[in-house]
Amino acid sequence: MLRVRRGIGLLLSLVVAALLWGCQSAAPFSLSARFMGVEGLKQGAEVTIAGVVVGEVTHIALDPLSYEAVVTLAIAPQYGRLPSDTGAMIGSYGFLGERYVQLQPGGASELLQAGAEIVLTQPAMTLERLIGQWLFSQGGESRHGGW
Repeated sequence: MLRVRRGIGLLLSLVVAALLWGCQSAAPFSLSARFMGVEGLKQGAEVTIAGVVVGEVTHIALDPLSYEAVVTLAIAPQYGRLPSDTGAMIGSYGFLGERYVQLQPGGASELLQAGAEIVLTQPAMTLERLIGQWLFSQGGESRHGGW
């Protein structure tokens, strides 16, 4: 009788351990990235790799020291093996569409660890920025004597 109880206890312990391990391995992989501008990006926005949704934006905050936007990303665990030189840019679906974060995996053999920061980033391209770049590329000065 004692052997049966021990066997059942061991079996239940193994089942509980397997369930806990399964829940832990299914947890999202968290990363962060800093951007000079995140215009239009919202919490819950998609994170993509090669056009495939692999996660979502979970938090956006302003770093009070650098005045950069810090974006926290939750990546599905099956896509968590990202090279350390992975880049992040903010894109949009169409000209005035919703914003999303696009990841571009690099070729490094070292992988990003959970909680790591993506260093290579490109901010959101806004209509105002595009017009400003076009105006400055024309080589003309402002009629108002500069900014």
